[in-house]
Amino acid sequence: MSKDKLLNTDSCLLPSSPKQAPDDSDGSYKVGPVCPDGMHEYALRFSLPHGAEKWDNEHRFKLAKMFNKHFKVHSYIWSFELKDEKETSFNPHLHAYLIAPYISSSTKSDYIKKVLYPFIRPDALGRTMTNEQKELKKNKNYKAYIIKDGNYITNYTTEEMEEIIELKDEIQDSQKMRVEHKLLKIIKDKQAVLDEAYSKLTQDEKDYNTKSYEVFTDLNDLCDVIINIYIFDWDKSPPINKIKEYSLFVGRRMNNNICMRQKILFWN
Repeated sequence: MSKDKLLNTDSCLLPSSPKQAPDDSDGSYKVGPVCPDGMHEYALRFSLPHGAEKWDNEHRFKLAKMFNKHFKVHSYIWSFELKDEKETSFNPHLHAYLIAPYISSSTKSDYIKKVLYPFIRPDALGRTMTNEQKELKKNKNYKAYIIKDGNYITNYTTEEMEEIIELKDEIQDSQKMRVEHKLLKIIKDKQAVLDEAYSKLTQDEKDYNTKSYEVFTDLNDLCDVIINIYIFDWDKSPPINKIKEYSLFVGRRMNNNICMRQKILFWN
């Protein structure tokens, strides 16, 4: 894969630790190289002039290459997008994920105003200065997000990009899944981990520990598991009116005997 590829956001230092940060829609955890000591992560977004959708890539990424050289960027992914989600007309822009020495807001702002201004769209209020986006304060994997349209430049190695592309594909597949299917996959994966651990026990240990190696033992348990996924994994309020439906779906699809009973009681 080419050493040159793209990204999408506004200026914001990102946490550099590869900490898991599950999310319902983005499902994104950190992938790719960890930010080296002494370097910082940045997420940027630049609105390009209308008509940039007709430019060739050399012209589209000229701004990116100038920025990289001036600020001695260590690692980068820059991406070009024609539209944001839900937009019906062209809104050409660049996203960037960068690892670079510290860049103060004023230094970046001065460079944009003095050098890059001809390359950005002055009528894009609030978008010319690469504003901070609150969602980036979470451990979102911006790298996977910005390459979703496939038009990007990067100096990551082929192997490093393969990991990011794989996550991007997983995220896009997840976005197409119904919630109950997402829950079923997560709980099946949890049970598979426990099954593997259980298989390594002695028979005496199995006789004593069977229930502790089950993700859920009844529908009340399963409701609790799903509630915890919403709260702790997805950082969302659980839809209480749907929890029982999801529990029945997941339980029956996993062929759990408790969930196959004709008379089913919840929270009794």
